[in-house]
Amino acid sequence: MHRHLEKCSPYTWYLRQYAESALDGLHTCAGWNHPSDPGPMTSERLREMLLRILVSANLLFAFVENEEFRKMLHEAFSNC
Repeated sequence: MHRHLEKCSPYTWYLRQYAESALDGLHTCAGWNHPSDPGPMTSERLREMLLRILVSANLLFAFVENEEFRKMLHEAFSNC
């Protein structure tokens, strides 16, 4: 991952633009391609993220019916 990020032009552009202004002077990969804060999780955003995960990981749609997965989502995003 480190070798990839060294050559990744969108990431290096992000570092030049945003990392220098970070409060703690540190940067992480989290959110580098979407520097603005997306705000609180909504049901619609959660649905969209789940669909993207299922498709990108080539998981069965039945995966979201797994009881343990549903418990985790409910605990993490109880308002959704």
